[in-house]
Amino acid sequence: MAIITEEKQSGTGLIGIVIWLIILVLIGVGAYYIFFKLPVGGGVDTLVKPDSFKKAEAASKIDLNAATVIEQLNKLTDYKSWKEPDSWGRKNPFLAL
Repeated sequence: MAIITEEKQSGTGLIGIVIWLIILVLIGVGAYYIFFKLPVGGGVDTLVKPDSFKKAEAASKIDLNAATVIEQLNKLTDYKSWKEPDSWGRKNPFLAL
């Protein structure tokens, strides 16, 4: 006596293909708007810059001549004064008091 069972074939079908196409289209549209579409009103360069950025931009345009910089550094005065410390503690700390 043989028992014959049939399994239901579970293919993707037309609905599954349509769902995958919708998902891929949504990912594509999202990637386009994130990476390629320019925002309304220009882009990042039209944003208002803080004062610190304006100062940094002005400082970045300064022409630095190496010879002038070295000359100005050599003109600086050294105000530090080194004082040798007095003797700290005993010469041999392992000797008995």
